[in-house]
Amino acid sequence: MQLKSPRRLLSRCLSVGLFLLIALPLTWVCFAGDMVCQGGITVFSSGGRPQYSQDWEHGWPYVFLNRNYNGYGSSPLAFGEGRLTLYWGCLLGDLFVYLTILGTLAWLCRGQRPDDRMRFSFTLRTALVGVTLFCLVTANVANSCLQSQREEEIRRQLSSAGQVVGPRYIGPRWYSRLGLNEFTPWKMEGIESINLRSTELGEMQLAAVYPKLAELSQLSILKLHDKTFSEEEIALLLTARRRWPIRQLSISNMNLTGHLLKDVQSLPAVEELSISSAALDDEGFAVISQWTSLESISIRKAAITAKSVKLAAEMPNLREINFYDTDISDADCEILKRRNIKFLTRASAFSVETAPDGSLRFVFGED
Repeated sequence: MQLKSPRRLLSRCLSVGLFLLIALPLTWVCFAGDMVCQGGITVFSSGGRPQYSQDWEHGWPYVFLNRNYNGYGSSPLAFGEGRLTLYWGCLLGDLFVYLTILGTLAWLCRGQRPDDRMRFSFTLRTALVGVTLFCLVTANVANSCLQSQREEEIRRQLSSAGQVVGPRYIGPRWYSRLGLNEFTPWKMEGIESINLRSTELGEMQLAAVYPKLAELSQLSILKLHDKTFSEEEIALLLTARRRWPIRQLSISNMNLTGHLLKDVQSLPAVEELSISSAALDDEGFAVISQWTSLESISIRKAAITAKSVKLAAEMPNLREINFYDTDISDADCEILKRRNIKFLTRASAFSVETAPDGSLRFVFGED
């Protein structure tokens, strides 16, 4: 008995240590925030301290919380800071995965009698789970590395053709949450944004670009500011993939009516849309209003009327809309005010106020 007690104590200590070694990083990965975007300095206070616009994501394997923060800088555990978007379904999914992993880990680490048979049984099941986990993790990282290599090749081709390309980390979320992308050789960078300019490409080159863009896994920002793009080419590009991950779409083309975008069903995640076109009319805006995921719209130089304002008021997720460079008046936007949708017209252009702390505050429309 004197020999068994120290063994049992050592076994328990090792089990608890193994449990904490995995459980603590798992808790951090599942709930701590990850800053996916920092928009740069937005305003300076009177003391010279910069403020930033940051986008944070919380959750693994699903993102249950998005935070848009404007200020001096947020932290991974500041769950209540910024404008919050909570997804209850994803939160329940994350909790289920988290508790399942913890339960499995507790089952593997629970104490056993120190006889040979029980030690062998414990070792066998632990090895089986460990090998399975190792294979899954290795496959996850290897797949991300291969995708990163492919996107790096596309980035070089686009950059050499005069296109403006912005990088982004595209590896596993748990990998970056643990900081592994900072001190390992596998950086796993892809493409986040593209400013496509057709004047730098020939007709044959432009046709070859579309399939390459469709391969990008994390393309969040697409800008088409080249006025030589035809509306047919824009529609062809946006239909080159069944589901784009694009969140911000910006088009500057004076001949864009919007009519040919009616067949575009590939933008389920787009949140911000900016269009500068003198040819965009109410019929074209009616097509855009069917993109129900939109939260922010900026329309410039368009030939739209109050009919488009009514369509905008019916959009389920719209929070703000910019009519500044159009003939839309404040009176036309009364329906938006009743729906608590922020708007900007020539008469209600933004103003600048001084906050109590001395910083400058830009007031948008009816804010």
